Amino acid sequence: MPCVVVFGSVFSPETQAWQHLLDYVLAEVLVNTLWLVAGVAIITGVVGTSLAWLTAISEFPGRRFFSWALMLPIAVPGYVMAFVLLGL
Repeated sequence: MPCVVVFGSVFSPETQAWQHLLDYVLAEVLVNTLWLVAGVAIITGVVGTSLAWLTAISEFPGRRFFSWALMLPIAVPGYVMAFVLLGL
């Protein structure tokens, strides 16, 4: 039901609310979103690439475990990972 309400509001927008968002909020939110996307992409690229490289070229105890365990965050949905991290 919430999805129906959200999609339904797209076809009948309140012009005052949209105008307020365009005037005061949208630019700042877009800039924050772009910074967040860039930061996450850079950090995950560096960490992921370095861990994959270390696992591929090094021989250490637990290497076999890490070769598949480093892929687990890809297989787990983000909201499940958030609940797990919150619980830890």
